[in-house]
Amino acid sequence: GDESDLPVGCGRYKFVKSGEEIGLEVNSLYKNYSPNIGNVTLVPIKDVDSMQSSLSIGNTVFSFDDLSKGEYLRLSAKNVNVTLNHLIFIGINGANSYFSSSFLRRAVNAAVDRENIALSAFRGYAKTAYSPFNPDWYQLLSRDLVFQPDVETAEDFVISSGVDVKNRYINLIVFEDNAFKCEAAGLIEESLEKIGFAVNVKECSEEEYRNLIEIGGYDLYIGEVALTENMDLNCFFAPENTFGVDGEGQSALRYFELMSGNCEIMDFINTFNEDIPFVPLCYRCAVASYTNSLKADFTPNSFDVFSDFESWKLN
Repeated sequence: GDESDLPVGCGRYKFVKSGEEIGLEVNSLYKNYSPNIGNVTLVPIKDVDSMQSSLSIGNTVFSFDDLSKGEYLRLSAKNVNVTLNHLIFIGINGANSYFSSSFLRRAVNAAVDRENIALSAFRGYAKTAYSPFNPDWYQLLSRDLVFQPDVETAEDFVISSGVDVKNRYINLIVFEDNAFKCEAAGLIEESLEKIGFAVNVKECSEEEYRNLIEIGGYDLYIGEVALTENMDLNCFFAPENTFGVDGEGQSALRYFELMSGNCEIMDFINTFNEDIPFVPLCYRCAVASYTNSLKADFTPNSFDVFSDFESWKLN
């Protein structure tokens, strides 16, 4: 049918098109909404260089980069970090005889320097995670979960496992087209070699990476998962998951107790830290960039980049 027959919806703005120009205008169906900016022009941007140029000359006043490609070119504009609900983690193949030992999994967890990964590999565009949950989650605000990497403790876990970790190489796979994650893999390799592991980092194409995870052709891998706002971890613990986690392991059973209201959140986190079905590293960030002509407090969140848009003003 005609474009005018399409439903408008009930959001804050509605899509409009005039010739080749596209944009947004305030939706009259959205009640009690009176923003300072009534109309928004949408500008197609082909690449980062085009974004830089567009911001510099004022054609674009705001941009949002989720940094999903693992690279960031700082724009000549004001920048605000936005913590995403995207967990970066070390996946562990608990199904193989090597990492079936919780002691070895705990050794990896104790050895890895999360803060260095967040600051160096992710260039500071990440927030260190000491549990599977986003550190900004309101349920964790009163909890002190921070701990430092501890080589001595990690070595003790290796000894307790009874496994000769120098006997064979462990394979750590990572997606080759993400510079942040590839650098993180190198830092993880260094941390594990300090406690005696022999590590082989394999940078894979997307197809090879997905295939190896699907068939369990790895010991460790660097993974990423976007969690929902309620921090649902079923993507890890549901029986049909493909992340290498035992759906009937201690962490999974405790998680389902948490979901049914039969334990507290710290009961789950404590069980998780004794089991380590995977190693949380950090929650990565996006970057919002804007010019001086745009006046705003900017309190964007990963679920609504324009959460305070009604208060924005253009000079």
